[in-house]
Amino acid sequence: TLEKQSGIILDEITTQQQQQSSSSSSSSLFRGDSSWQSNVMGGGWSAFRLQRLGEWNARNCASFPQTYKLLQSLDIPFAVRGVCFARQEPNSGVQPHSDGRNFILTRKDVG
Repeated sequence: TLEKQSGIILDEITTQQQQQSSSSSSSSLFRGDSSWQSNVMGGGWSAFRLQRLGEWNARNCASFPQTYKLLQSLDIPFAVRGVCFARQEPNSGVQPHSDGRNFILTRKDVG
């Protein structure tokens, strides 16, 4: 199950973050969808997408090969909006919103 193999995902995201912090590049792993995410969710949100609207991002998935392989092995539907690593700045909150695709709500979304 995903929970039992969550260490794979944690290892890959930790490795990516460490590589980013030791790199002289000003690019951020989470920069790609940040403006869109903040417009919908409120300031302080950013995301790194592996899948968006049903399409896997080959370049992003190549940065997380084991996570991608794990996700592909699961017999589950993915959210309509996609699969991403998201982060939120402290004290930023979540503004009331709808992205027009909230067909599948999780307990966290409604609770």
